[in-house]
Amino acid sequence: MAEHPNVARVRAAYAAFENGDLNGALADLADDAVFHFKGEGPLSGDHKGRAEIEKALIGAFELTGGTQKLEVRGIFADDQHAVVSLRETASRPDGATLDLEEAHVITINPAGQITNLWDLPTDPDALLKRLYGDTRMGPARRLEIALENIGAIIDNATLLPDLSAALYRAMAKLPGAHVVDHVKDAAGREGLGLTFEGASEGSVWVFDPSSLVYLGTTRSALLDIGVADKKGEAPVSAS
Repeated sequence: MAEHPNVARVRAAYAAFENGDLNGALADLADDAVFHFKGEGPLSGDHKGRAEIEKALIGAFELTGGTQKLEVRGIFADDQHAVVSLRETASRPDGATLDLEEAHVITINPAGQITNLWDLPTDPDALLKRLYGDTRMGPARRLEIALENIGAIIDNATLLPDLSAALYRAMAKLPGAHVVDHVKDAAGREGLGLTFEGASEGSVWVFDPSSLVYLGTTRSALLDIGVADKKGEAPVSAS
């Protein structure tokens, strides 16, 4: 079967980046796109618009002396999302090195333009640092940001077992996390719930009690997720 066009689009972008072709890598970037680089490094944070994104990518090249490499392991995509499994390596002139298994979660608009990109490690502790964002904020605000970031990526993370496993472990490390028994998602499926002190009222993530597969929340339901080769075809389930 032919691959989904968004797989080809994303693969072309990463191939162009690998070849040092920044214009090619950003050819399908939306004008209001945001790249979310989490963590505590000099390039961490949200980079909005092409100019800021170019500046961040050039900054990474300069910081690593051109040694940054993204080894793509797999790409999954549908009409609105793409998930890229990859290994990132780099070194700096001061001797610092990076060797990280991670995933990039991408959103794509109907015109085929990339609107968001999150870079996420598959190590639970490293992922939690990314989810927290700016460490200068107070504990309550940091938790709020972490919960917002989890909500933005948890559906797509289901496509990558390593990322979803890391995400679940990171969620369990959040302060005030506790399990709620016999809770139902928005489709009425009963499971185990996970919520947090300070979370909005009635907001509970729901997991299958046997497999621990993510089902949704008390306000929404993830009935299935998968990858289709083209629009109109039923996707291959990831569950």
